[in-house]
Amino acid sequence: MRTFKVKAHGHCAMTAHPAMTEFKVGGYRASGPGVMVVLDGSGWVMRPDGSREDIDAKSVVIWDTGDWVEYGGTSALSTCDYWAAMEPSEETAGPDG
Repeated sequence: MRTFKVKAHGHCAMTAHPAMTEFKVGGYRASGPGVMVVLDGSGWVMRPDGSREDIDAKSVVIWDTGDWVEYGGTSALSTCDYWAAMEPSEETAGPDG
């Protein structure tokens, strides 16, 4: 079992804008462990190899320190996020470095 003290958390509800085909969240390296619980909707999460994995309600995503954080979808996605460290505000190098 692994535990961590939560330094940042939030509830997010994302929807693709009618003029856009998709929304994207993230694009940075995790500065600490994090957990995202999908409450409603569906979307995708970026895997370490750059491919996307589908996620939907009741999915749980766990990131370790240094993992690439990027997820999104084409319709609506509602999540709760818990992070052990504050996340950076600027994009850094992608999944391949």
